[in-house]
Amino acid sequence: MNAYSIPTFVMVIVTLFVGVYHLLLYFRRYKLYHEDLTFAISCFGMALYGVYCVGMYNANSLQQGIPFQRGQVVMLTLNGTTFLWFVVDYLNVKEKIIRNFFSRFFIISALYVLLDRSHWTFQMDKPAIKSIVLPWGNNIVYYEVEPGIAIELLSFMGVMVFVYMFYMTIHELRFGDKRKAKNMIGAGLIFCIGLINDASVHQGYYQFLYMIEYGYMGIVILMTASLTNEVVESALRKKALEESEKKYRELVDNSLVGICIIQDHLIRFCNQRFAEIFGYNNRFDVLGTPWSLFIFPDERNFIVNEISQAQIRESDHKQLEFRGVQNNGTVVDIQSFFGYILLDNLPAIQGTLIDITARKAAEKQLKQSSEQLKHYTLELEQFVNVTSHHLQEPLRSVSSYVQLLARRYKNKLDQRAHEYIQFAVEGADRMHRLINDFLVYTRVGKIWQTRQQISLKVIIQRVIVSLHESVSENGADIHIGHLPQVFGEEAKLELLFKNLILNALAYRRSDPVRIHIFSDQNDENWRIGVQDNGIGIAREYHQLIFGIFQKLNKNKKDTGTGIGLPICKKIVEQHHGQIWVASEIGKGTTVYFTLKKENEYSSLSYETIYHETEDQIQ
Repeated sequence: MNAYSIPTFVMVIVTLFVGVYHLLLYFRRYKLYHEDLTFAISCFGMALYGVYCVGMYNANSLQQGIPFQRGQVVMLTLNGTTFLWFVVDYLNVKEKIIRNFFSRFFIISALYVLLDRSHWTFQMDKPAIKSIVLPWGNNIVYYEVEPGIAIELLSFMGVMVFVYMFYMTIHELRFGDKRKAKNMIGAGLIFCIGLINDASVHQGYYQFLYMIEYGYMGIVILMTASLTNEVVESALRKKALEESEKKYRELVDNSLVGICIIQDHLIRFCNQRFAEIFGYNNRFDVLGTPWSLFIFPDERNFIVNEISQAQIRESDHKQLEFRGVQNNGTVVDIQSFFGYILLDNLPAIQGTLIDITARKAAEKQLKQSSEQLKHYTLELEQFVNVTSHHLQEPLRSVSSYVQLLARRYKNKLDQRAHEYIQFAVEGADRMHRLINDFLVYTRVGKIWQTRQQISLKVIIQRVIVSLHESVSENGADIHIGHLPQVFGEEAKLELLFKNLILNALAYRRSDPVRIHIFSDQNDENWRIGVQDNGIGIAREYHQLIFGIFQKLNKNKKDTGTGIGLPICKKIVEQHHGQIWVASEIGKGTTVYFTLKKENEYSSLSYETIYHETEDQIQ
């Protein structure tokens, strides 16, 4: 064997091994990656070309060399076809018309070259024996003949195939997987180097070994490395996918909600919780069961139709509540969500189900309790109204008869008796006010009015007008600062400010009464303040004063009932606000409360709202 054929023979063995490896890999990967198959076929073609190269190196005459030359051309032609198929599969090219055209052309051409003995393929009368002296001094002889016109045409078509593969590579580099494109560029450069070298040696430009078989070997090594890297990455992705599926399976199996997949009206998949909802111990007992059997008969047609509509309209998601039937006949309440999915590339419905039987029972019990509470509240309200009516009638009688007694026996009673009569009249009047205030307190939470935008400044001015006599008697100076418009019930807000102003007038010092009403704001609320210069409240009583019947001033001249501030608290809470007090003994009191902002006013500035309020007052 010629020494120069030994490296080529080794490359043949390696290429065959690589081809077998990728052929096995194609079947190992479930025939999903066609580039494994086409690359394996290309390796076999390159190996067979290498066999002809070994024969050419060992030929000792023209008669021995011509068959190997013909075989080389045939394999070069077929290798162009197989490698073109590989490139199309490797780069995932969707359009295959050009590939199919070149494939048919080269297969037919290879058969023609193999069978034809005319001068169109090889010019037998024109030997092209090349005796090449290598740079290191050794001599090698190639026994060849000149190629014919058909071989020249094949060479031109081979260039066209190379141009097409170059175009696909550039397209992949711009719009696809840049790593694959770079590998293809490397393979193309290796092939070009070998092809240019062989053409130059054939034309006699310089003397050297034919290198196309070495170019093939370089392509095999480069693309094997690339495909092996992809196999490793694919294995890692598969492992990651398996781990993800395992986690998903555990998540589904351990879910607190029932999950199922319905296809052709049958349960194709379900988790353990789904089986438990319908009374089964094992989820596999449910698989393949008609879905409709789990629905209460009276609701079966409606629910099945709704689910079918969700499958027809792929974007629909259905939320349904229905009664289900367990395997022992027990009826359960189900809340469900259904949506369209694909199972094995066919339409299906995925459902999630929650057993809401306990919740429905609780809702029913809550509704019954609410009805009972409503009934008891109505009875209590009627009792309060009737009781207050019956209490006030004797009070009026007592007050009237005591005053009549005082007038009739005016000259017959001493001073102490008149004082006792006065105490009795005042006590009856106080009891009358107490009952009326108590009625107001109980009705504040019952009477609801339409909420609307209200000017607080307008309300306060109306309250001042209604309290004109008390304000004048106390010589009070009431200053109204910047106040907003708020969203609330007009009558209740008027009662709120009335009680706060009356408190400021009642718990005054000897100094002239000064009342200042102002506001500020944050992102969500208005904070309203009513400040006076009265006697003040000790810190330990700041919370206590909002309790019903809690009076801190035991002065007999105090006509309050201890219900005014609790009424204020109730009104503020109904407007989703808070109320509190800031005060010290002898330093006056400020009552603060918050009111929610309305959306259309929340973006306005403080000054804008104030000027709008001023315009309404005017």
